[in-house]
Parts: sequence; C-alpha cells; structure tokens
Amino acid sequence: MKNASPTCPNDSFGREKLRCRFMTLILIFCGLALGFFTVKYFLDLRFFNDESSVVMVADDKSVFGIGQNDEKTLISLIETLMPVAAVVRDENNNVLGSGFLTSNSSFITARHVLENFDQKYFADFGEGLIFELRFEDEKKDLDLVYLDLVGENLPKEFASFSNQEVDLGEEIFSIGYQGGYGNSVVKGVVSGKNRYIEVENSFGQLIVSLSGLLQVDMNVSEGMSGAPVFNMNGEVIGMIVAVSKDDEGVGFIIEL
Repeated sequence: MKNASPTCPNDSFGREKLRCRFMTLILIFCGLALGFFTVKYFLDLRFFNDESSVVMVADDKSVFGIGQNDEKTLISLIETLMPVAAVVRDENNNVLGSGFLTSNSSFITARHVLENFDQKYFADFGEGLIFELRFEDEKKDLDLVYLDLVGENLPKEFASFSNQEVDLGEEIFSIGYQGGYGNSVVKGVVSGKNRYIEVENSFGQLIVSLSGLLQVDMNVSEGMSGAPVFNMNGEVIGMIVAVSKDDEGVGFIIEL
C-alpha cells in the first residue's frame, strides 16, 4: 500500500483564499497600468496637435493663424495704425468723410467727399490734431484725390501699401468715421471682385462710374468714404468709395 500524505480542509481553504487575493492584486495592477497608458496616450496626442497648430500658423503668410494670440495681434495693429487715419471736415466743421496719410504730409481721400476746392478742408486726427488740406492731384476715374497737410509738427506715422493679391474671404479692417465717431474700427471680409457701381453725391447726382472694385462685407456707413482698408498684416489694400444703399454691411473699395 502506498503511503498517502494527510490532507487538511482548513489548509486547502487558506490556499484558495491566498490565490484569490493574489489574482485580485494582479487585476488591480493591470487596471492601473492600463489607465496610466491611456491617459498618457491622449495627453501626447493633444500635445502633438498643439505643436502642429503652431507650425501651421508660423508658416502662414498672414500675421494671423488660429489661436488666442490673434486678438492681441489685431489690437496691436490697430493701435499702431490709428494715428494714420483722420476725419475730413469742411471749414464749418461738418464731417464729410474719412482719409489717411501715405507719408508724413501726403493725404488721400475719396474725390466725391470734397465737393469743390473753393472752401477749406481739414484732416482731424483727434486729440486736437487738425491740419488744413491743400489740393495736390486727383484721379476722377478712380474717385481719388491727393492732398497735402499744411502746418507744423506733422504726424510721423503713415500707411504702407500691400503688394500681394487680395483673396476672396480675406479678413480686413478699416479705420474711419462710423456711427458719429471718428477713429472707429470695423472688421469684415472681401466678398467679391470686379464689381461695377455708380457713385452719387448726397443730392443723388451721379459723380462717377467705377469698375474693377472689391466688394467687402463689413459694417460701413457713408462717413467711411475715403477710409483706408487694411489686410491682417496692417498694409493698405484699398480705400472705401461707396456703401450699398440696398444691403446693410456691404461696401466697395478701390485697390491701391
């Protein structure tokens, strides 16, 4: 007869209990490890996407990309360009339109803003900076007039012009006389090209027919006539010459 080792029910139960505890610890450890690597994966994925966005913005030709820095950049541009824009007034201090500096003494506005040169006109830059305007040249076919600032301590800031083609959907902004206030900023997009319009004065008389204009969608009023239109690099792409009578928020600019 073979000898058999004696068995004890209590020892068997203890071993099963120990085995269950060991398996539980293994499952807990596996769960924690899985959770750790899952969180790490999504954090790495988010970081990678953020880096891609930064590269995409840096490679873009525009100053602007997609991010929270856009607003700060626009505000900085506006603060820099605000001194180049002015309100055009007559000798009775009536507001006629807007305009802007292209050098420290050269000034541009829309020709229809100035009815005649038998009276004096002034460029009001705000904060008491007002200079008389003297006729220099005009291009009636473009509704454009060039003037000189007359006076001392002339502004040192002036606008620069873009040499890039304007794209449909491109973001733009303008500074001029809007809603009864000078130095107002409006923002919009280029919504059309090669538009044809007929410009009338306040009496409904036809002044000039213009073609090849850019259509812009932004909140503009008649007081914005002559105002500069900037791209998001802060460069002038054109000047506002007309506002649609039928559709609010639609204006037309000549490219400069």
